Amino acid sequence: MDLKKEILTVKGYNTDQVIEEFCLYFGSDAKIVFSNESVRVVVVEKFFFRIKNDVAATVIFELRSQDIMDVHIIVAGGSDMMGFTFGVYKSMIKKICKFFERYGV
Repeated sequence: MDLKKEILTVKGYNTDQVIEEFCLYFGSDAKIVFSNESVRVVVVEKFFFRIKNDVAATVIFELRSQDIMDVHIIVAGGSDMMGFTFGVYKSMIKKICKFFERYGV
């Protein structure tokens, strides 16, 4: 199993709105698993039928103020029976980072 991580900082946007848009962007693949005043944890899971491989991303939104937050992204991709990951974890982290490009990150 391979693991990738990334930390991004989003400034100047309403944090609640960014998190809501993130969940809408990933649709049924994203689920909020924890939420309190300063931290929100979202898990994004995707299974690729063609290569019979899955990937899971844990995205931690650390709220520093109403318009500043740190986004911690941890992505792990499972491998098939032969140990090949086919880069699904890289694909997922690119997709998540691409979402945050609209916020100037």
